[in-house]
Order: sequence, then C-alpha cells, then structure tokens
Amino acid sequence: MTASDGAINDLFGLSVSVEGDTAIVGAEGDDNNSGSAYVYARNGSVWTQQAKLTASDGASVDRFGHSISVDGETAVVGAYFDDDAGSDSGSAYFFELDQDTDGDGLLNAQEALLGTDPNNADTDGDGLLDGFEVQYGFNPLVGGEESMDADNDLLTNLQEQTLG
Repeated sequence: MTASDGAINDLFGLSVSVEGDTAIVGAEGDDNNSGSAYVYARNGSVWTQQAKLTASDGASVDRFGHSISVDGETAVVGAYFDDDAGSDSGSAYFFELDQDTDGDGLLNAQEALLGTDPNNADTDGDGLLDGFEVQYGFNPLVGGEESMDADNDLLTNLQEQTLG
C-alpha cells in the first residue's frame, strides 16, 4: 500500500489505524510537514485508496497525520505541532467518512480525493451535481457539460439530471 501522490520524506505509514474494511494511514511529512492521512477501503484482499484527508487550516510543520484512530465511520487525526491555541499547541481533527454533507451523491471522503467541495453540491457551478458528473464521467471541477447531450437522446445533461 502506498500513497497515490507519495514523495520522499512523507513518512507514510508512521501511524496506521484499521477498523473492519477501513484503514487510515498517516503521512505527517507530506506537503512540507503540513501532513496528510489516506483512507483505504478493502474489497476482498485488495486495499484501494478512497480519500486523502488534510487539515482544513493546515500549515507547514503542523504534522497532521502523526496520530490516527478510526472507529466505525469516524476518524480522528492529530496534528501535534498545530498552532491554533499557541505555538505547537496541537489539534485533533474529526472526519465522518460516510457523510455526504452537501447531498450531491458523493461521500465527503470521496470529495476529498476528487478535490470537490463537500459543502457545495455543484463545485464547478454548472448546475450539475458533483455526484451526477462523476457518475457519468464528467469532471466536477470544470463546467460546461450541462448543455451537452452525452447519450444523444435529445436531452441535455442538465435536463436528464432534473428528470432523473
């Protein structure tokens, strides 16, 4: 198991937590020691990366991912050098792995991996839900697919989404 964007000095694997078919692996050295954590799901004997978690307020040398725990669909990731309450005071970040905050059909963990906004159902502002765009092979970060007719049935993609 490796990170999809792994690099030298990421320290991937220094912290690991497994719960059932979910594993979270820390990489506190990622991105100039700001840190990250990777979420994996197991299907049979194969582990597949589902998301990359980062601190919402991450900064250089926070060391997010130094400590990790997962329980059911809740993960907590520590950043022991975070400065929110003073120099190197540390912070812990909670993630609900099975939540779809914006109701677009993508779990927040999937949105983290795709780079879409988990608080905006239409990240690119084209009128199509991010989940609809992913389902039909469109890029949810780039608008313009709403007026296309991808399946040539004389309905635009936006009309198809509206009609279900």
